[in-house]
Amino acid sequence: MDGKLSFFSLYRKRGFGLTIEILSELGAEAEESVFFSALKEKGSYLNEYYRVKKDLLKKGLIKYRLNEDYEKVIILTQKGSNLLKKIKDIEEILSQPIEE
Repeated sequence: MDGKLSFFSLYRKRGFGLTIEILSELGAEAEESVFFSALKEKGSYLNEYYRVKKDLLKKGLIKYRLNEDYEKVIILTQKGSNLLKKIKDIEEILSQPIEE
């Protein structure tokens, strides 16, 4: 696959789904400390986020900015929101009973 990161290799990485799901639950953006607390509440480790952070930034699924107090804020981009919606649509399709 010519070295490019495919959807499935990104999707399989531990922390990918949880990161975009938590950001979505937090209103698509959160201070980094709030995000980390939410991650811990879900029983996850920060390493899981750090494993996918670079790829999520590179693909434009998340971005960072500083708020007025100069705290880092993680933002789920529109592209990230769209991808999460498609993933949920696929999961819904797969959960439907088999038609005979």
